[in-house]
Amino acid sequence: MGDSEENLDAFVGYLRRIAVGEAGKLTLGEHETIAEVTAQLRAASKVFGTPLTIDHVDKEVYFWFDNQ
Repeated sequence: MGDSEENLDAFVGYLRRIAVGEAGKLTLGEHETIAEVTAQLRAASKVFGTPLTIDHVDKEVYFWFDNQ
């Protein structure tokens, strides 16, 4: 499996851990950008077929399913 597939699997895992009515939170790594993390989260949300809301404050990225 390639790096991008492994990344997608990791982000799908993050989304699976969100309880109904809760938000997930990721802290950007040293070499990560908000755009990269947002793109990965959006790709992972397509696996679920449910849009995400994504917001950030400094190096913290928050995300939750729109239907919550």
